[in-house]
Amino acid sequence: MSIRKNPIYLLVLIIVALIIVIVYRYDQYVIKDNFILTAAVVCDPSNEGCFVADCDATDPACDVTPYKKVSILASEAPECVQEHSCETFQCVPGTSCKITYCSEASLEDGEICLLP
Repeated sequence: MSIRKNPIYLLVLIIVALIIVIVYRYDQYVIKDNFILTAAVVCDPSNEGCFVADCDATDPACDVTPYKKVSILASEAPECVQEHSCETFQCVPGTSCKITYCSEASLEDGEICLLP
């Protein structure tokens, strides 16, 4: 009996491949924190181009705190970025960190720029 003609071997092969993919992804995302973390950190509009939510300031759900966007590998991120509580944040040289300041090109729906 050939391996190609027996569907059990094919099923076992598919299950083993799925297990390998799941274990690899678990290792990358959970164990090694190998994913990009995007967070909003405090921004000083007197020195930097900052994002602000474009909403009614009288609405209690509206947060008009100026912010800049940070993208960094989760394994390299300080705890304050992961908790969205950084008062001051600078990228450390040699990391995958990227800070996005507000500009016309970086605006998304529901945001406005505060420029210095």
